[in-house]
Amino acid sequence: MSNRATRAPAKSLAPTPLPGDLQIDLDAFCAAHYNAEKGEVIRRALRFFIKARLEAEPEMNARFLEERSLLTKQRGAVVSIRARDTGNSVPVPGREPEE
Repeated sequence: MSNRATRAPAKSLAPTPLPGDLQIDLDAFCAAHYNAEKGEVIRRALRFFIKARLEAEPEMNARFLEERSLLTKQRGAVVSIRARDTGNSVPVPGREPEE
């Protein structure tokens, strides 16, 4: 059971400024790593860290999955899909009508 209702929702931290020494380390690493894109290095590091922590702590993994499910539902968008209206089409010059 989640205690989500009793606490404030997590805030998005991206993009978060890095402390000076960490920013220097990131800049130096990216330059040394064949001028790697900083965003990609950060994404890979986060994925690695999150995976390692969740594998090490099954209870945290359960909370993570619950939170992720809730966040996914909140951010989900409804996309309206309509059938193509072929009875009232406007001809396009140079294009043959579809049959």
